[in-house]
Amino acid sequence: MSTAALESENRVICIGNRYIAEDAIGSRVYDCLSRRELPADLCIIDGGLMGLDLLRFVEGARRVVFVDALWEFSAPGRPVILHHQEALGVRPAAYGHGGGLAFLLRMLPGVCAGAGG
Repeated sequence: MSTAALESENRVICIGNRYIAEDAIGSRVYDCLSRRELPADLCIIDGGLMGLDLLRFVEGARRVVFVDALWEFSAPGRPVILHHQEALGVRPAAYGHGGGLAFLLRMLPGVCAGAGG
């Protein structure tokens, strides 16, 4: 990962496992966007299965968009847009690696300055 990723004001973090079809949406979006010319202040990050290690890509950003498969919000294959507070309303089934995006978002205020909402 280049330092440009940490210097970009706006970041799209694509999460998922490209080898499991039901969880590969983030990887597919990353592949598609990485082939396009994007604005200079936008960075696309392949978050893969980084879990809490993704927090370093959130800190210092003006805006972050996560792309992930979230079964709690819609039928499989159907996109949904969630705002920070909506995503926080989901209780992770587990804490730690298996907690998913909801757990990551709950951790933000404790570890990243200015990430409260």
